[in-house]
Amino acid sequence: MLHTKTKYWPQLIVAFFISLYIVWFSFLSLHQHQAMLTGGLDLGNVNQSLWNSSQGRFLQMTTMEGQYSRLGLHAEPILLLLVPFYWIIPDPRLLLIIQTVVLALGAWPAYKLAVWKLEYPLVGVVMAVVYLFSPIIQGANLFHFHAVTFTATLLLFAVYYMLRGYFWRFVLFAILSAACKEEIPLIILLMGGYIWLFDHDRRGLGVMVGALIWFLVANLLIIPAHSPIGENIHYERYASVGGGLSGMIKTALTDPLQIWQVATKPDKINYILQLLFPVGYLSLLAPQIFLLSAPSLAVNMLSDYELMYAVDEQHYSTPIWPFIFASAIVGIRVAHNQLKRVSRVSPKFLLSILVGYVLLLSMANHALRGRTPLSITFNLPEITPHHQLAHRFLDQIPPEAVVSAQNPYVAHLSQRPRVYIFPRLDTDTKWLLLDVSGEVAIYPFENWPDYQQAVLPLFEQAEFGLIDAADGYLLFQRGASPQPIPEQFYSFAKADHVPVDSQYSAQLGAMSLLGLNTTLYADESLIVKTWWQRNDDSLLNPENNQPMLTLFGTDCPNSFPPLTRKLLLAGWYPPHKWPLDQLVQDRTIFELPPQTDLDCISLKISLPDEDKSAIYRITTNGK
Repeated sequence: MLHTKTKYWPQLIVAFFISLYIVWFSFLSLHQHQAMLTGGLDLGNVNQSLWNSSQGRFLQMTTMEGQYSRLGLHAEPILLLLVPFYWIIPDPRLLLIIQTVVLALGAWPAYKLAVWKLEYPLVGVVMAVVYLFSPIIQGANLFHFHAVTFTATLLLFAVYYMLRGYFWRFVLFAILSAACKEEIPLIILLMGGYIWLFDHDRRGLGVMVGALIWFLVANLLIIPAHSPIGENIHYERYASVGGGLSGMIKTALTDPLQIWQVATKPDKINYILQLLFPVGYLSLLAPQIFLLSAPSLAVNMLSDYELMYAVDEQHYSTPIWPFIFASAIVGIRVAHNQLKRVSRVSPKFLLSILVGYVLLLSMANHALRGRTPLSITFNLPEITPHHQLAHRFLDQIPPEAVVSAQNPYVAHLSQRPRVYIFPRLDTDTKWLLLDVSGEVAIYPFENWPDYQQAVLPLFEQAEFGLIDAADGYLLFQRGASPQPIPEQFYSFAKADHVPVDSQYSAQLGAMSLLGLNTTLYADESLIVKTWWQRNDDSLLNPENNQPMLTLFGTDCPNSFPPLTRKLLLAGWYPPHKWPLDQLVQDRTIFELPPQTDLDCISLKISLPDEDKSAIYRITTNGK
């Protein structure tokens, strides 16, 4: 027992780490928002749903065509608790801060559970740090906003109170958790079963019945009633196991081998291994707790959507983490008791070894996947002058106007009754905001040529008139007299110099290639940056003399046919318009097959009308 004057120091240390987490991840979340790394899906549609609710339009949203209620996506009534905040501070950034605070507070039940099970307050501090440094928590924190991320904290409170036998406190957090997403009631059902079977408390049966009723209401009544297709739109992710809820049940009963084969694919097994790695697989010593997360594990492992079983990239693993963490603490207790029987080493030293083992693996995992400067993969997104310029265009759009915008800007425009993600243009659309610079995402388009084909016709029809443009931004208003494209629009394509590490020389007729570099983004897109100069007017035909980039992967283990792209900027700023001797920069994007090895790829740069080309060999370090 610590001395009375010092017994609160461990709690103060935990409070310090919680505060540190809140400050850092609030900053990082808001920074990402300003760097246009949030979008209509999902920060925008949650923000719009809550803003509409605060105005009397219950959970209405328009960011998905045909889907006009948030209830058609998920049953998450916990969102209604956030509506009063919108009467005071109606801003999407509020959601990012609330999400951060809720996730950070999970360190408190983490501390309390560790102190109760392992008996030392400083061990509780260590385990609170393990909770906060989890890439599962941090990755979900920075991926827009999702109500299900709250379960990382709420379920951990529920587990703590369940194990302590504080039934009504458990019920409170069980209800809050079940209100976060439609699958969570099944977890609560299992927790009720735990109370009944392990604690011999018949009240657990009541929890099971209540959880089952809410699960059925949410999945068979609420979501189908508000879905444009009459069922959960996410069922399409489960085609391999039967599709809808009834199809999955049928497959489980008639062809369980299919369920097993889907759940045990190598990437799914790797997912489980990655989930358990930061706690040194000690969760396996307390399977009765770890397996309470089985519903969310099944939701992820039976999915055909690969991001659902990517440990730290999105929000899908947050309901699982509380059970990994809690079972790891119990697993430490189990291992400690077993080792005490066979070892002459001090029990306190044995506990230090076990907790140190978990801390070491947790920090190693954070170093590889974390979202702080302690991670080797951490990169603070840059807020460029281009991003800052966006507010010039956002501020011109009236607050109540119906607007269609490129996805990254929808989150900034979602506090209005109706907002759409381009290319949706309904008859009531009055404003249209686009960004063709290549600096922000183009979802739902799969590639830039498709995006350009959707944008270019806007210049040829009279329905929308261009009223402002600069640095790749285009602001249209329905019925406005179109303005000619100003010269400042092309500033995104002009450069002052070629970076030293990108200098590369090749002469292609009247064109000079002066620089080139490549960057692999998210393991699936190759970004090719090039710097050009037009030297004279000879051989420049607007139709046939645009530089072409061709990516060859025929030597790759998973070879793919040649991919050819025009310069991304060619659609907006074709070479025949470039001023002589003006340095022009381009950012062309290639979508690569999964797990492509860059060392086997070559890039050919050529002009269609010229019998000249340059070959650029790409490697893992970019050249």
